[in-house]
Amino acid sequence: LPFYTKALMFDHKGFNYQPAGWPPFSMVLKNKKSGEYVILMTLGRFTKDGLVLESVGAREEDGAFDADFREDDTAFFGHRSQNGRVQSTLEAFGKDEWEAVLRHGDFVLNLHIPRNTNLNPQNVTESFGEALALARKHYPEFFPKCIMCETWLLDPKLVTILGENAKLSLFSGRFLKHPVKDASGKACLGFVWPGEKGDVSEYSEKTTLQRGIKQLLLAGDYIRNTAGIVADDL
Repeated sequence: LPFYTKALMFDHKGFNYQPAGWPPFSMVLKNKKSGEYVILMTLGRFTKDGLVLESVGAREEDGAFDADFREDDTAFFGHRSQNGRVQSTLEAFGKDEWEAVLRHGDFVLNLHIPRNTNLNPQNVTESFGEALALARKHYPEFFPKCIMCETWLLDPKLVTILGENAKLSLFSGRFLKHPVKDASGKACLGFVWPGEKGDVSEYSEKTTLQRGIKQLLLAGDYIRNTAGIVADDL
């Protein structure tokens, strides 16, 4: 509530928006010719599968690696994130082809998604575009570069559960993603099973999402928070 009373957060077409600074864990590059975007991790230690160590179910093991990021006059060197998982291969991105378009401290518009928000693609497109315009008009001292979000709704495994054409999958597909530390993996429970408690084996299976996540949890996996940006405006 203090964010609203101090005018540091506003609602638009079902979503909550909050001006914020881009955190220090990554940066975004853009190819000057093709327009392709790449997220490079600048901090962190990761499992061989590209998850942030110390996240739930992500333990130190053979193949774990650190974000070996550096930059000189000719290139950026780092580990890219693809579909929310950091790649173990160190890559070079020459500055003759690539430019940094989002760095630590740049202003962004942080997206929050209340339960039952309308994820119809047209509503999402309108809300994102209009919210950016509103923020740039009413928060000129911030002038956010793009929209960012950190939520369990961006976990890539949800697309596998629901299929590529589901509204949630289409929503997730708008974002360029990287993993974040999630110590519990429980953020989805209150949204997918509101009011239900107890053992996972007793959770409802009324929807495809409930059935898919329940099966995943019973197999010892998790739905983890993931961060992402909508890079179209960078």
